[in-house]
Amino acid sequence: MKNNKQVIDLVEVITTQGSLNQTVEQTRTTATVIAQVDSVTQTEFFNGGRIGLKPSLKATIYDFEYSDEPIVKVGSKLYSVYRTFYINGTDMVELYLEEKGGTKDEPD
Repeated sequence: MKNNKQVIDLVEVITTQGSLNQTVEQTRTTATVIAQVDSVTQTEFFNGGRIGLKPSLKATIYDFEYSDEPIVKVGSKLYSVYRTFYINGTDMVELYLEEKGGTKDEPD
């Protein structure tokens, strides 16, 4: 297996009420961790596509580092976590990621 370790950011979404009583979402990086980052399998890609997802990457990290953050930043791109898999007999979790739309030009 190719060693593709990368630094990733786990990002939480905080929802508040704005001054006009609108819902305002803000993001906050909760942890920066080292992950094994790989492409998703062909099966994962096609199965996700059937239900409207666009699977892109799989990031494997230690399970104690993950606190159900819905967003992962890999390099300069933001990804949504659409599925997790806790690997039996290990202390690792796989985060299955799809590229988050509408974030390309947003500031960090």
